[in-house]
Amino acid sequence: MASRNGVQDALQVCQDPTNTEETALTGVWTLSKLVESDESNIGHVVELGGVTIVSDLGRTWGGDIAYLACKVLSVVALDADVMCKSVDKMLAGIPLLVDRLKEEQDDVWGLSIVAVSKIAGSPQALPTLLQSGAVERLLSICNVCDNRLLKYVSSTILKLAMHDAETRSQIIQEGVTPLVNLSRGNNDPLITYYSALTLLYICLDSQANCTAICSTGGVPTLVQLYSNAEDPELKKTVGTVLVQLLAEESCRSVGAEGGAVAPAVSTALSDQKAELVQNVLLVIHRLCIDGISQQRCAMRGGAADLLKHVLSQQHGPLFMQMALESVAAVCEDPEMFAAVLEASIVPNLMQSQRETETLATYKLRLQTLSTVLASSEPARDSILAQGASHGLLGACEHEDDDVAEQGCICVSLVLTESGHPVKLSDTRAANLLVAGAISKLTAASRRSGALHKVAEDALHLLGLASDVENEQHNA
Repeated sequence: MASRNGVQDALQVCQDPTNTEETALTGVWTLSKLVESDESNIGHVVELGGVTIVSDLGRTWGGDIAYLACKVLSVVALDADVMCKSVDKMLAGIPLLVDRLKEEQDDVWGLSIVAVSKIAGSPQALPTLLQSGAVERLLSICNVCDNRLLKYVSSTILKLAMHDAETRSQIIQEGVTPLVNLSRGNNDPLITYYSALTLLYICLDSQANCTAICSTGGVPTLVQLYSNAEDPELKKTVGTVLVQLLAEESCRSVGAEGGAVAPAVSTALSDQKAELVQNVLLVIHRLCIDGISQQRCAMRGGAADLLKHVLSQQHGPLFMQMALESVAAVCEDPEMFAAVLEASIVPNLMQSQRETETLATYKLRLQTLSTVLASSEPARDSILAQGASHGLLGACEHEDDDVAEQGCICVSLVLTESGHPVKLSDTRAANLLVAGAISKLTAASRRSGALHKVAEDALHLLGLASDVENEQHNA
């Protein structure tokens, strides 16, 4: 009882309308000593309306009185029982605590940061924190706090960002650079995690937000968040955001160079949903036709695996065309073409025409194959080693002359090595012969136009292969 009476007396002094600065200072100083010396006094302060009284006093007088008022409010806010049962009574203290964040860096400044963080743990308090300017204050002190306090600052910003889209928009307006810097330049994994999650929530709202995060250097942060994520849903969410980011033309180059392609591809292949796969393919296609540096970003990010998936599935003529154009675009660079070979894309180019495949797409597939074979001798070995002979020769006898012509051109490419015919015993020639190459090429050579000529060229190469074999046998 004596304890409660002491708190009551101190509060009466604090709210006396005839107060001078000296008496007000005495009242709040006494109150600060009471709450520090006995935890039970914290409950008395809340119960007797002390939060409002102390807050009003601090905002009226400022200076040392505000300093002590914030000290009292911080001690009250750090009491778990108060935050659990009486958070509504703490709301009146929020504006003064938030104001304190812009003051000099003293012990109460640090206490106020911690107190605001604890208060932010209550959804009921978030609107008042936002109205009090907590976002602006917290972002402004990111570069002056040590790591102990930064944990509280970054976690509070995350709690505010999770509140609603309007808050996230406010963070964008105030500037996300402090968060990007924290996420990339801090050595504490918890701080970088809180900051990265905040950026993720911001990106989820709109393409414009993604662009803002990208322009301030946030892509590596999201890529790292994806790499470190153990929760499959979080991983999928980050990957989807990176797809969205790469889809924006102004972000594509920066995103690709920041490592966003690999998470985007991995997410699409794991999810297997057609829309997501196609969205990533759109990005890959754009990168592959945008020049060598962008092509390398795409291929190093696993684009070859996505292209193989698209070529082996039914994604419609437009997407097949984009996949084929992407493969053809990377053929001239040895490093990138090695990725195409490693992903076993070539056999997918040589399948017979599928029932659902348009003639135009099939032609483009064969044209891409001829580009691949002309660019790489290893591709000529791999295509037949993986059982594509029948598909290749099936093209040679297709009813469409253009298709048959492309098939014969591919056969001719397979039968040459360094500009010379291969041996008849070479696996390439042997596989073609077993699959009926002579009869099918002969049938094609009897047709008119350019097809007649290219089919005869292929037969000629088989004949030369036989001659080479005989000459070596006789020698």
